[in-house]
Amino acid sequence: MNKVLKMAIIVCIIIGLVMGCYFTWSFYNYKKICKNPDEIGNLGEGYHKRWGNLYKYELINNDPCIFDGVELTGIDIETFEIIDRQYFRDKNGVYIFHIYPELIFTKLDEDMKNNE
Repeated sequence: MNKVLKMAIIVCIIIGLVMGCYFTWSFYNYKKICKNPDEIGNLGEGYHKRWGNLYKYELINNDPCIFDGVELTGIDIETFEIIDRQYFRDKNGVYIFHIYPELIFTKLDEDMKNNE
């Protein structure tokens, strides 16, 4: 075997090890997304000022979770803004993972319409 072939094999092995470590790390962090309510803190309710709906969301307390490179930590919030369908940011800039976008409390909507 010549030197070039040996070097190519060694480089391929190193690349394979690096990729294997990366995918293992990615899978570990994916498991930390905390979609399972048993794994994370409180199930709370939040009022969205722009939409005027009450949503259920999960606060991720004390154990930061990584989702697409964004660190998510949870604190009690009063106002928060929508970033996209999965993230909310509270008034202090802390990211909160929004788990239940489909659960809207219609009673609050009806009460608000009656008060207007």
